[in-house]
Amino acid sequence: MSVTYHVFFLIDLGAGYHIVMEREPHCDLGKICAIIESHIPDAILESYLGAELSFILPKEHAHRFEALFNDLEMKKGELGVANFGASITTMEEVFLKVNKLADSEMEIRSIQSSLSTTQRGQNRNQSRRVFRNHEGLRLNEIANIKFNTGLKNQELQEVQGNVMKHIKESKEYRDFSLTAFSIEVEKNNTVFTIFFNNEAYHSAATSLAVFDNVLFMSLSGANASIKVSNKPQPLPHYGSNIVPTNGSQVVLCLAFGLAVVIGSFCLQTVTERATNAKHIQFVSGVYLLTYWLSALLWDLIYFSIACCFLLGVFIYCGLDAFVADFHFLDTMMIFMLYGWSVVPLMYLGSLLFSSSTTAYIKLTLFNYFSTVFSIVTHIIMKFYDNDIPDFTKTLMNNILMVLPSYNFAMSISKFFDDYEIRSRIGYCPQSDPMLGHMTGREVLIMYARLRGVPEPDIGMYVETFLYSMHMETHADKLVCTYSGGNKGKLNTAIALMGKSSVVFLDEPSTGMDPVARRHMWDTVTGICNSGKAIVISSHSMEECEALCTRLAIMVKGKFKCLGSPRHLKNKFGNIYTLTAKINIGDNEDKLEQFKEFIETNFPGNIINQDHHGIIGYYIPSKGICWGKVFHIMEEAKTLFNLVDYFISQITLEQIFLTFANIDKAKK
Repeated sequence: MSVTYHVFFLIDLGAGYHIVMEREPHCDLGKICAIIESHIPDAILESYLGAELSFILPKEHAHRFEALFNDLEMKKGELGVANFGASITTMEEVFLKVNKLADSEMEIRSIQSSLSTTQRGQNRNQSRRVFRNHEGLRLNEIANIKFNTGLKNQELQEVQGNVMKHIKESKEYRDFSLTAFSIEVEKNNTVFTIFFNNEAYHSAATSLAVFDNVLFMSLSGANASIKVSNKPQPLPHYGSNIVPTNGSQVVLCLAFGLAVVIGSFCLQTVTERATNAKHIQFVSGVYLLTYWLSALLWDLIYFSIACCFLLGVFIYCGLDAFVADFHFLDTMMIFMLYGWSVVPLMYLGSLLFSSSTTAYIKLTLFNYFSTVFSIVTHIIMKFYDNDIPDFTKTLMNNILMVLPSYNFAMSISKFFDDYEIRSRIGYCPQSDPMLGHMTGREVLIMYARLRGVPEPDIGMYVETFLYSMHMETHADKLVCTYSGGNKGKLNTAIALMGKSSVVFLDEPSTGMDPVARRHMWDTVTGICNSGKAIVISSHSMEECEALCTRLAIMVKGKFKCLGSPRHLKNKFGNIYTLTAKINIGDNEDKLEQFKEFIETNFPGNIINQDHHGIIGYYIPSKGICWGKVFHIMEEAKTLFNLVDYFISQITLEQIFLTFANIDKAKK
């Protein structure tokens, strides 16, 4: 059933035939167009890329193809055409045509409901704004849960026996009850006992007010009440219980907090290295020194802000030894020297990890225990004599002598040489090197700056790529929310930016749907026409045929052939593929007669499918030109009442599989 539908789609929705020509240097495009239009007036020039020309021939004019191909074959040398071939519409082109029809219907409907569309756009904008601040949203929710606590609806409950025992055994009353009363009657003596929950600030006064109201109503009636206001005295200051703060205690308390802050500086470096984002930035022209200095500068700014908050805590807690008499300057200097020494150490430590979470946890523990160890070492060294500094100095000298020397001047020169090369290269890896906390627009702006695009032109430059890649609707979304196809388009746009001379694309269309892939191909083709050399590594032979003007097929790490797609098809794909649909009706002998006809006119053919009146052949192309093939099939269409037929050259994928099978057979 799927084969039937496949042919049905190709017949009704296909664009027709594609005729691709490999041109010589002296090719005359005007004469070629004139010849084709003289035979097929509705022919369309599809592409003019590199050494290839491509035209679309409507299938309604298939009866004229014989004369066209014979004319091209006779005048091939005069026109500057090395060779040519034809192929039919692909299912991807059918998909694109259906998608255009759907887009046109959608556009009409959107005009009729512009108000609702605008409202939905505003709703999406608000939801996107909230999503961008999801961390703050979660913190607000936690704050509401923690601090917006209220009283539960309390019900008066009579308890027989010991009230205190009941409160202790009941978790609900133990956690939420504010007051309880106990009444004991002994002969002529009545004893009232009031219990209150001292975790509630006003519970003592509230309990007494409730008891007074009960007594007053029992004496004056149910409508009697007492209104009470409470202003409790401040809690007493037990100065005698406060222990003076020791400097070592403060350092131990700060050790873990600083360790958490310092450990966070490894997160970005590990993430960028694990996702290859750092590599892409280097390829885009970032100096190694610039990359690390910018990271260090930002981390030190972030660390200095944290230190300012710590000084505020010292002032609030009254730690005068650290802040009084301008000692806060000394304290801040110690903090900054500590940050200046430890932040680069975190960068070095991050090289040991490939997971940012693991790096953060282990480096945080390292910072904390190294601080504690330093304090303990300092205390222990106080008990030794004054000869210990000489011993320490000798030990450090011996350690430094172990470190190898390095020619710094040569390394800096090499960095600059590498930069000159990298600044002329664009690279799109197969993996995902994107930073998820940035939007697509922000990523493109960053790489546009790295590529040296003038600042006033960056906005329009980025918009051009967003439009060409059809990413306008996703431009302001976080990259972490992108699908694999959108990430691939973003990676390709980054590689094509700037004035790079060579662009390397590794599986650029992985994960893209046919529409997105075709838009990406159009963009790459336009960039290629501007003069850039583009090197593509792909397992999609269709992609290679659409983009490449020179193609190499590699099997098991060895090159098997090199040339234009048309040259490789003519040299290694000496086979036509023929698919025909026959209207059998009640005459079942018609199919057998058609097979005999094909066997007579195309000796050596191989049937590759035979299903419900649809039959496919592999036909050797040796000695048979395109004009003759169409002449024979037009004759068969008349004799056997064919619904339709398709003729095409063998695909590049089949040529690749042929090489792979040959290699497998040798082993």
